[in-house]
Amino acid sequence: MAHPKKGIENLLRAVQILTGHKVSLAICGTGDEKYTATLHELVASLEIDEVVAFYGEVTGDDKRKAFLN
Repeated sequence: MAHPKKGIENLLRAVQILTGHKVSLAICGTGDEKYTATLHELVASLEIDEVVAFYGEVTGDDKRKAFLN
């Protein structure tokens, strides 16, 4: 999940813009701990922690279900 080249911080800013609409974001996977911490801090500073969830590594059937939602 957490690698700067994926641009997750841009996605988080887009979620903030959509605040007030029916939107939620599930972020699955693992990665660099420092970057992951930065993403958590960004979610808090953008005040979108109620619509963004971090799930860590997701495998097997749970991974398939995550893509369907």
